[in-house]
Amino acid sequence: MLSSTTPTRIYLVLGVGLFVVTLLSMRYGAISLTWTEIQHAFKAIFGAKTDATLNERIFREIRLPRTIACLLVGSSLAVSGVLLQGLFRNPIVEPGLIGTSSCAACGAALYFVL
Repeated sequence: MLSSTTPTRIYLVLGVGLFVVTLLSMRYGAISLTWTEIQHAFKAIFGAKTDATLNERIFREIRLPRTIACLLVGSSLAVSGVLLQGLFRNPIVEPGLIGTSSCAACGAALYFVL
């Protein structure tokens, strides 16, 4: 049986896990960045303007926006799934039920053609 503090612990563990994975996704890639380079890149973003190295520019112009976009897209997909489940009152509902998948495929095909 679940106690009343169990959801709080689960949310805390998931939040910490999300934070750790976010930091690791910003650090590792084709070029591994050091924590010092990431720190200098954040300082350059928030005011202390310094000459940025190539790795700092990679972080600032590629990795940070990509990580933020991934967080936003993932959270919007999660919210849309919860809304579909709530709307149909069915925990195993899928996007094909109302044609969401078909419309997304049609939109992607139109984008590629046009």
